[in-house]
Amino acid sequence: MNNQETAKEYFLSSLKAMENNDLPDAELLLRKALELVPERVSVLTNLSAVLIRLGKYDEALICAEKSVQVDPTNVEGWLNLAKCHEANGNNKRAIECLEKAHHLGPNSIRLLYELSRRYQQENEIKQAHLHVTKGRVIEFGDADAFSDYGVALFNAGELNAALVNFDKAIALNPNHLEAWCNKGSVFLELGDYAAALASFRKSIEIEPGYVKGLSNESAALVKLSQPEAALESANKALAIDPSCVDAHSNRGDSLWALKRYEEAVASYDKAIELKPGFAEAYSNRGNVLSGLKQYQAAVDSYDKAIALKPDLAEAYSNRGNSLRELKRYEDALASYDRAVELKPDLAEAYGNRGIVLSDLKQFQAAVESFDKALALKPEDADAHNNRGNSLRELKRYEEAVASYDKAIALNPGFAEVCSSRGNSLRELKRYEEAMASYNKAIELKPEFSLASENLGYTYLLLGRHAEGLKLIAKHSGFIRFTSASVGLVLEADNEKN
Repeated sequence: MNNQETAKEYFLSSLKAMENNDLPDAELLLRKALELVPERVSVLTNLSAVLIRLGKYDEALICAEKSVQVDPTNVEGWLNLAKCHEANGNNKRAIECLEKAHHLGPNSIRLLYELSRRYQQENEIKQAHLHVTKGRVIEFGDADAFSDYGVALFNAGELNAALVNFDKAIALNPNHLEAWCNKGSVFLELGDYAAALASFRKSIEIEPGYVKGLSNESAALVKLSQPEAALESANKALAIDPSCVDAHSNRGDSLWALKRYEEAVASYDKAIELKPGFAEAYSNRGNVLSGLKQYQAAVDSYDKAIALKPDLAEAYSNRGNSLRELKRYEDALASYDRAVELKPDLAEAYGNRGIVLSDLKQFQAAVESFDKALALKPEDADAHNNRGNSLRELKRYEEAVASYDKAIALNPGFAEVCSSRGNSLRELKRYEEAMASYNKAIELKPEFSLASENLGYTYLLLGRHAEGLKLIAKHSGFIRFTSASVGLVLEADNEKN
């Protein structure tokens, strides 16, 4: 009998010993087999499993590692390796091994539940929920399982996969309230507010008193700029369940949109009373306090939001806005910097950061911040305008005009931009174009005294003194020139009289 055949006999005998729970004999037989076939994966894997059951984890670890080195697709080898790492107190390495096994056997219920348990031990609740719910989908495949798995995917940020599973739940049970409502929440996160509203309304159609559906309907209506209807939905939800935290928060959003700021603060306060850890409510409360020009109170509210949820980028960004109003420019800049560090695609934070840099006279840095904002959100007319203002301060007038042109193309009724554009054109000595720009600003905003005054100074530069002085005297009462222009003023007054 050759080595291969002898090893096979030892291996088969070890299996019988394992069936009889004679682990020491199984270990002995497998070691004999291993001497003859040192790289046989089945022998390495079974010996590792036996050594684990005998508590010999260091030796088991060596066998398991060799088994996956010889065959990286050896699922049982990765499982044994995970057990060894767990026994040695290295749960993170155990999870890594289980994830490799899961990659090889993605539909193994045993693996999914084991991964869920390990993630739970690491307090990684989202991952634990994701794996256990996927296991339930494979094990049961009912509507509740698909809906729960959709929630786990949603919480993990896998929005499209979440939608697929909510649809599967609805296909199995067309009246599944949670699936319809959660599907709406995904659409809300994706920015498809009309689809979100339709899903929420479907859940309310199934059960008219469904509080979660009514509350979420309110959230969608706010996004769709229908604050009155949003307020009505939130109030309906609260009439059914006065303790619904989200309904109080959404009611606050509705009142904020309606500029009923004091009532909005009261709604957010109620949401926070019911859920003291509600970071988003503190953040939105800060927005409303800022709207009331209570900037320090707004900063305090943002600080509470950030303390509860340190990665809330929007709270940092809006905190920066309030700090800027308090003229705490360096603090505001630090707040914007943190916002974009947390959320690099937050265009508004880059735009507001540019304004603060401009306030600090750091005009080149301001232009660079506006550039980042516009790379993310090219249709932001305010950012184009503010970029133009910084370029004008840098005396880069041609570029400033180009920025103002883009702002005007996006918002043709932007009178202030027309006036600023005129200032840059005047510096370029393109006086006729400057006057046309000032006149457009005045057409859009007839009481725009600054544009009218600047038009007057442009008339003076063209030698049209009487026209210019009339406009200047009308709007400012004085002339910002050091030259002896008293005669011109008198001449203008005489003509006026």
